[in-house]
Amino acid sequence: MAKLDKTIAAGLVWSALLFGATAAAQDGATLFKQMCAVCHNDRDHPKGLVYNAAGNAAIIEAVNAKGMGADGSLADHTSIAAYLDTVKPTIDMAPVAPDSAGTKITLSDIIVQASDLHADWKIIANIVTVSPPTKGTVSYQVANGFAIPSFVVYTPFPGQSGVDTWTYQGTGPGGTTTVRTASVNISSVANNYQGLWWAVAGSESGWGINFAHQGDTIFASWFTYDLAGKGMWLVMTAPKTAPNTYSGTLYSTTGVPFNTVPYPPNAAVPTPRGTGTLSFTDVNKGSFAYTVDGVVQNKSITRQVFGTLPTCATATGSLTAAANYTDLWWASPAGSEAGWGINLNHQGDTIFATWFTYDLDGSPMWLVVTAPKSPPELYSGVLYRTTGLPFNTVPYAPNAAIATQVGTVTFTFSDGNHANFAYRINGVGQNKAITRQIFNPPGTVCQ
Repeated sequence: MAKLDKTIAAGLVWSALLFGATAAAQDGATLFKQMCAVCHNDRDHPKGLVYNAAGNAAIIEAVNAKGMGADGSLADHTSIAAYLDTVKPTIDMAPVAPDSAGTKITLSDIIVQASDLHADWKIIANIVTVSPPTKGTVSYQVANGFAIPSFVVYTPFPGQSGVDTWTYQGTGPGGTTTVRTASVNISSVANNYQGLWWAVAGSESGWGINFAHQGDTIFASWFTYDLAGKGMWLVMTAPKTAPNTYSGTLYSTTGVPFNTVPYPPNAAVPTPRGTGTLSFTDVNKGSFAYTVDGVVQNKSITRQVFGTLPTCATATGSLTAAANYTDLWWASPAGSEAGWGINLNHQGDTIFATWFTYDLDGSPMWLVVTAPKSPPELYSGVLYRTTGLPFNTVPYAPNAAIATQVGTVTFTFSDGNHANFAYRINGVGQNKAITRQIFNPPGTVCQ
């Protein structure tokens, strides 16, 4: 669904490191902000593109040698490299099932150079293990393309449990990164699939499905298009029916327009449209089989990655202390405006939100926003509405969705369970208090 939002779409393509005017020797964070952040921020070209330079100014110098306009000195670049080394993402306690055949984990801190597209840009060309794990084995699947994360597959030895660690490093003609330390937790705790998913590798950009996973139940909200290409959303409460399998009934609803005040209780009218089954092979891969109005299809799906993925698990303490806001939210007090909701997907310092509500005629309407962080705990962005291909289109054409800007959104969080949702759509401005939707206490929290 990344290409639904023009901001995220711009952020998922490569552009070279662009530096501003020469600055006096300062700390790396300040230099990065002055020289790099104009392009490499969490809104445009993600910072992940420059994590490759962590700890090694030679990599920045190699990019600079390509004529990318960097005016900073070697000392500046050294400071920037050192700063990147302190903020680079690493694998941290990723959950791994015991005696599993192998768990695929996103490796978002090393972006490998796309040799088929830029043969002269071999800044980082490979990933190597420096110190191997002791409770299992690792292998790397190197993605070929800028802004596309690579993966590591961790396979535990039989009978192992607990924490295992290893170190790895990016290598290439442009230099080497600093050594990273990765940790996994081999545990029988059930996987959690909370977050935003879409067709594998963005092959059907323009739609997506959000999972709010609490206990043995997934509440899914699917954002797609009807036979006329108009935005359509369906929801499903899917209890666990077999290991790593969840099934339920798909509903569409009509309701009162988004700007209705006061909002009447029990306004939404659900209509069953079919059934859906979610089957997962690991925490990042699965399939979505459904029947809608007699149309039967099955799609391979994967998590959508636009930043650093959080790790989600059953809440063990107060949700107010949560620092990551990935979840399904609705009006506060809970249930006071039943019939609509908003999915927040929080990765790094960016929230990608999908809001399902109703148009002025009461028909289903969904909108999306990419909202970067503007401290303290405020996230703002441009709101888009899209049209696209009917859900049953085969084959699905790339870049089919057409996004139209309709307004703006700001989320302001008072704690991990309460926020203000302020928006303006086509000149209509409103504020709503929102809270997490808990349908299976104690809910899920992501970190």
